[in-house]
Amino acid sequence: TELLKQVKTTIEEMRNVVDMGTGKITSDQTEDLDWINNWKQYFHTEKVGDIIVIKPTWEDYEASPDDVVIELDPGEAFGTGTHPTTAMCIRELETLVKGGMTVFDVGTGSGILSIAAARLGAAKITAVDYDRTALKVAKENIEQNHVADVITLGQSDILKQVEGKADLVIANI
Repeated sequence: TELLKQVKTTIEEMRNVVDMGTGKITSDQTEDLDWINNWKQYFHTEKVGDIIVIKPTWEDYEASPDDVVIELDPGEAFGTGTHPTTAMCIRELETLVKGGMTVFDVGTGSGILSIAAARLGAAKITAVDYDRTALKVAKENIEQNHVADVITLGQSDILKQVEGKADLVIANI
């Protein structure tokens, strides 16, 4: 490819200035796979807290009466619920969120923690992220879980665009 030719040319030019050692360049072709979707085979329904269950939108799951099921497609955003820090946050939310609370979710990613807070009874949630792709994914997940009436999304660098006070601030960043 053109890029590989440019790299080789640059390395050859650098030999006059820097000891490059062998400076051997190798390349290989890989099979053109659907990397955007292949990860889904590793993301399955999982109970991450005492009552919170994270269910990928493409899987079936029969919930027990006590389960709070969150349907999720994280897409290109962070937050499947299975990452240790996300699971820890969810377990803490189960103990911290009380009905009627106001919550700020800083760096919302897929929206999973906002959704969990809403499903646990928070009344007003402001979820922000700097990344527009994350906000698009979060919006889809929030709508999928029918909590759009409780969660307001916005673009912000940390809390710079957020006004007001919260009973709880979530920041899994």
